[in-house]
Amino acid sequence: MVKPKKEILIGAVIILVIILIVVFKEKEQEVVIEQQQPVVEQEVIEVKAPEQQHIYIPDTYNSRVQVFDLEGNYVKTIGKKGRGEGQVLMPTDVAVKENKVYVLDKGNNRIQVFDKEGNYIATFGKGQLKYPLGIEMYENKVYITDTYNTEIDIFTLEGDYVSSFGKRGKKDGEFRYPSDIAINERGIFVVDTDNSRIQVFDHNGNFTLKWGTYSSEEYGLRFPFGIATYQDAVYVADTRNHRMNVYDLQGNLTNQFGTYGKEEEEFRFQSKIWIINDKLIIADTQNNRVKIYSPEGSLIKVFGERGRGEGEILMPGGVRIFGSTNNTNPPS
Repeated sequence: MVKPKKEILIGAVIILVIILIVVFKEKEQEVVIEQQQPVVEQEVIEVKAPEQQHIYIPDTYNSRVQVFDLEGNYVKTIGKKGRGEGQVLMPTDVAVKENKVYVLDKGNNRIQVFDKEGNYIATFGKGQLKYPLGIEMYENKVYITDTYNTEIDIFTLEGDYVSSFGKRGKKDGEFRYPSDIAINERGIFVVDTDNSRIQVFDHNGNFTLKWGTYSSEEYGLRFPFGIATYQDAVYVADTRNHRMNVYDLQGNLTNQFGTYGKEEEEFRFQSKIWIINDKLIIADTQNNRVKIYSPEGSLIKVFGERGRGEGEILMPGGVRIFGSTNNTNPPS
């Protein structure tokens, strides 16, 4: 029996309505699921520009510290000639730690502390130091080559005296005119200038090793004046031989470069050195300039001009970098 057309039409409509209801429900569920998904915020990462590196130079005969960028451009001056607070007389070395600049104020036999902008903070060592020439930081201590007292003096960062080691003489552990110091995890390396040798001590000040004899020959030293360590190497300013000597940690000579003269790759009585971030920085003292080398001894840059004006230097006594992230003489 054939169903009436009306009934067939009604049935089709009912089926269509059911299909639409099912489809609508599925879509509604999809919308609910999408709405329930957690909102993930994109992490915002702050990128800070690295602190600009500056070279701090004790401008010894101008009685001030001058600051340059790594291209040799003048930045600012710290201190001026005098005996008062914030004044210096013949500064010979400088160190940096925790945004502070420690200046060896040789002519006043003291250490003066400034912030990195050059504002005076504190003084210490007065009455104890006599003709200090070298300074180094290690494990929150300040190490000073107390040259005329022929000893190494140790202070806290605040300037409180801790201890000393060494005395005048030619025997192991004794000094004649100690002029510079470098420290790493292997020990304390001291330039014993008038004995023309390097002496090494443990961190308690006990003698462990020495090398060098007075000579102008390849393996000799003549009144060395500066020292720095880098990885497994020890760099020494062989001052009267007007050259740089490089040793391993046992004192074996591994490299040598430089000779006497005024040309770019020559030295005249170079003094303090500093090496960091693959840059060996040398105060070429009597040439009144600063030189930057690779650790292997390839010249990178020379800057400096004799004079008393801003950006001019007169017998620079040392070099140090502020704003670096890699210390060559291991982490303090």
